[in-house]
Amino acid sequence: MRRYAPLAATLVAIVVALVAGLPSARGQGSDELPDVMRIKVTDPTRDLLRIAVPPALGTGADATAAADVLGHDLELSGFFRLLDRKSFLANLAAEGLGIVPGDWMNVGAQWVCKGSARTGGGKTQLEFRLYQPQKGPNAVLQRSYGAASGSEARRKVHEWAAAVVKFITDQDSFFGTRFAFSSGGRSRSDIYAMDFDGHGLARITNMQAASLLPSWSPSGGQIAFTSFARDNPDVWIVSSGGGRARRVCRYEGLNSGPAWSPDGSKLAVTLSKDGNAEIYLVRPADCGVIARLTNDRGIDTSPTWSPNGSQIAFVSDRQGTPQIFVMGAAGGGARRLTFKGSYNQTPKWCPRCDAPLIAFSGRDEKGRYDIFTVDAGSAKITRITQGFGSNLDPTWAPNGRRLAFVNRGSKGGIWMVSPDGTNPVQVSRTSGSGLAWGPGK
Repeated sequence: MRRYAPLAATLVAIVVALVAGLPSARGQGSDELPDVMRIKVTDPTRDLLRIAVPPALGTGADATAAADVLGHDLELSGFFRLLDRKSFLANLAAEGLGIVPGDWMNVGAQWVCKGSARTGGGKTQLEFRLYQPQKGPNAVLQRSYGAASGSEARRKVHEWAAAVVKFITDQDSFFGTRFAFSSGGRSRSDIYAMDFDGHGLARITNMQAASLLPSWSPSGGQIAFTSFARDNPDVWIVSSGGGRARRVCRYEGLNSGPAWSPDGSKLAVTLSKDGNAEIYLVRPADCGVIARLTNDRGIDTSPTWSPNGSQIAFVSDRQGTPQIFVMGAAGGGARRLTFKGSYNQTPKWCPRCDAPLIAFSGRDEKGRYDIFTVDAGSAKITRITQGFGSNLDPTWAPNGRRLAFVNRGSKGGIWMVSPDGTNPVQVSRTSGSGLAWGPGK
């Protein structure tokens, strides 16, 4: 492997630690975060809309999946609390796709979502009805879908779930989006992708080397990532459906942590080609340098763009320990955002939050890592996770309604939580590092 400048080599060590799923720690002091707003999730279902999702009518796998997938979607959305099916008073067989409003109001249902799946000849006909019992026995929304059995039928259920969310809340959902992440060991890891609900896991790369830190293009058609496939940390780009990756950034030394600009025309990357780990803007086609954004003795890494592309947040240890900074997208004028905690890393800017929120993983007073957010305007910090192991690699839903992260505790896997720390739901037991939430297919 090539020889790096000392600070760049330190960053490579940090990157390798991420591959192994072991967060780096400079010392084990207890730099407490005393001014952080702590949120105790004593009632993770508070203020949620109560919705009943009975089993779908019909037989077979598609009928079973229709209600299960729908219920899981609505739970993950962060808007709803699913009522326990054991509590239902209604005679489901007699009701069919209709409802007797009083039976549902008596169990506290504000909404009832019914469906049927009839399969024959490899085709499935899906019927869905949404009711608001307080409004009476007539459906307030209904849809019919024809689909091939299996994955196509599942996608139609996601479409219906999205229609329900839009109708009730007037908010866009994230159903149909995907995660990317790195999974493997120190010497070999690959980029994987899976649906937002943990279904459809697929390996995207086959590099025979450590590949990590995926970043979705705005269209969702490509993934940029860092790989050691040529015995050097270089930036590569691959189709999000898999296939042959092409090496883009291959300067001497470190090429790492690509982040697409919101318009897809640029990548912000960390390069050490000039002797120190700095953040540059480059062209995705050939990694031609557009601008050098930082010029400091510290390590500058992990860039993340504001939604309008006017600012970039990043990590720097220029003042002693890794902290979150923000600067204009043209570089210069960097402003430190975090002053609490001894190790803050992996910032991700919320794409559609009302406030300019940046999520990050920070080490707390017990030496564990948890998820926090910081307001880029006021610098107010809010603690999002607490009390179940280390939590790393936060990433935002495209609609800004949910945060996903990787849990390294006994529960493990990938989790979602609301931006105020409520309503945590485990998405998948599958785990990895460098979690990135992409746009829809």
